[in-house]
Amino acid sequence: MTGSGSTDQSVEYPQAIPQRAGCWLLIAAFLSVYQIIFALRVLQQQGTLSLTSSVPPVVDAGISLIWGIVFAITMLGLLRHRLWAGRWVRWLALGFVIYKTTYIAIFAQADYDRGRVPFLLVSTALILIIPLVITFRDARQLIDSR
Repeated sequence: MTGSGSTDQSVEYPQAIPQRAGCWLLIAAFLSVYQIIFALRVLQQQGTLSLTSSVPPVVDAGISLIWGIVFAITMLGLLRHRLWAGRWVRWLALGFVIYKTTYIAIFAQADYDRGRVPFLLVSTALILIIPLVITFRDARQLIDSR
């Protein structure tokens, strides 16, 4: 190299970051953007949202913004190969799915939302089985490798 004075050093990343980090990176990026856009949409439509939810729009937007920021931080951690991001991204995604389902089940006021609560509960339970199995399998492999 000319003029920089630095040497080419390869960086070793910890092996505890899941091999499927690219998939989790896309999920974290999508959920981050989705939640930030949702928060903005809630603030724009404050007058009409009282028909579908009993939660004040400012609170709803604030919670969505917090989820968006948390997923953005996790996404940046995954991009930088941080060990904590690889550990937490699955639990955050699972927590988000549980949060959204619980939110609809508790606070929905529209007949359409009330009618889909049983379907959401069953489908959420089925969807959660796959990530939970993968998470526990990876945790067991990590424990067994020590």
